[in-house]
Amino acid sequence: MIKVRKMAKITMLAAVILPLLYLLVHAQACGSNVGRKPADDAERDTVLNNLLGGLTNITRQGGSVTLSDPLTLTGGRSPASIQRVATQNAPALRHAYNRRLQERPELSGRIDVKFSIDESGKVISAQAAESTMNDPELENFVIERVKGWNFEPIDKPGDVTEVTYPFVFSQ
Repeated sequence: MIKVRKMAKITMLAAVILPLLYLLVHAQACGSNVGRKPADDAERDTVLNNLLGGLTNITRQGGSVTLSDPLTLTGGRSPASIQRVATQNAPALRHAYNRRLQERPELSGRIDVKFSIDESGKVISAQAAESTMNDPELENFVIERVKGWNFEPIDKPGDVTEVTYPFVFSQ
């Protein structure tokens, strides 16, 4: 009887907390754009991890994306600033990789993306510098996502930071 009551309390608590947590995630993801829902599971996961201060380790079955320091970096930005933005955006890349694994279960490898960031934090160009993936669909997705990344502005007029960043996709 005690176990049943505990389970009932836990279930009731979860029924209250989970919708509230979803509302918090939704509000965080939407910012001031109240009508917008998180774009996908990857965005929801990122927001939830940020909201809970990294206390959660949301993982989905399938592949992973390993991030490391940039291979090359010239300009006024620090490796830590590049790493921070890459880490924030990794869930979307992992999600895309997992979708591709459904069609190509053997898919794995590395994509080195060369991109340029202007002083305002906007990515002004991106292309694959090298890839062992042999999957143009995933390569193009990664490049297009990197083009949409936003970095902190820096106070160095005219600075363009050139980065070559490795993304390792594995199962």
